[in-house]
Amino acid sequence: MRKLVHRLLSILAVCWAATAPATEIVRFPDYPDPNKHFFRAALQLALDKSGQDYELAPVLPEMLQGRSIARAMGSDGDIDVLWSMTTREREALLLPVRFPVDKGLLGWRIAIVRQDKAEQFADVRSVQDLRYFTAGQEHDWPDTRILRESGLPVMTASQYDSLFRMLAVKRFDYFPRGVAEAWAEVDARPGWA
Repeated sequence: MRKLVHRLLSILAVCWAATAPATEIVRFPDYPDPNKHFFRAALQLALDKSGQDYELAPVLPEMLQGRSIARAMGSDGDIDVLWSMTTREREALLLPVRFPVDKGLLGWRIAIVRQDKAEQFADVRSVQDLRYFTAGQEHDWPDTRILRESGLPVMTASQYDSLFRMLAVKRFDYFPRGVAEAWAEVDARPGWA
């Protein structure tokens, strides 16, 4: 009888192992953003706290926000989750998770400027003062539209790293960044200006 019980238990264990849920893969875009490690760590922490077995997998190659949104919505849908600044349009296209991972710090902006413009920017006190300068932004960032609708000149690029080179060669005057982003981005590029 004991052998029969052991045999049944081992059959049940094999059946349970065969039907146990496998690790679910959560695919996210690999943005060319130095802060992506923070967002990935926050996403991993949330998945770890869910009590389910998840594995994060970046979708390569690196892509801009607009492309990641299109790929999340596409027929193959090879992106499961992404992080982005919000807009009404983006929230209509995707299922928003309204949780400020960075507690809203991304929305507080500071300008990265070249040393030769620092004195001029020290006198900027209003949006009207900024109209004499050109901002640099990625073409698909929500801030691009916000700046333009505020009457501010904007030059765009299709690659994040290009913006630092463009600023250094005076294609535009300032690069608005989140207060939690700016210092690390400048520190990562010693001697750029």
